[in-house]
Amino acid sequence: MALLEDYHEQLDDTGEDYLTIIKAATKKMDELIDSLLRLSRISSYEMNFKEVNLSLIVQKIASDLKESDISRKATFIVHDQVARW
Repeated sequence: MALLEDYHEQLDDTGEDYLTIIKAATKKMDELIDSLLRLSRISSYEMNFKEVNLSLIVQKIASDLKESDISRKATFIVHDQVARW
C-alpha cells in the first residue's frame, strides 16, 4: 500500500494499525467481489437435471469413515434413495 510505504516514518503506531486494517479489509472486499462475479457466471448456466443415487454416495462416505478409523464404533443405516436434481 502506497501510504504505508511512502509515509511510514510520518505515521505513529495507531496510524500504521489503521492502514493495516484498511489493507486487510480491501483485500477481503476484493475476494468477495471476485466470488460474486464467479457466482454470477455460474448461475447463468443452464441447469441439467439428472438422477443421483444418494444411497451410494452415503454408503461410500460411511465406508471411508469406517476405514479411516477402525476403532470407530458407528452404525450407518442407509435406505435406498434416488433423487432427481
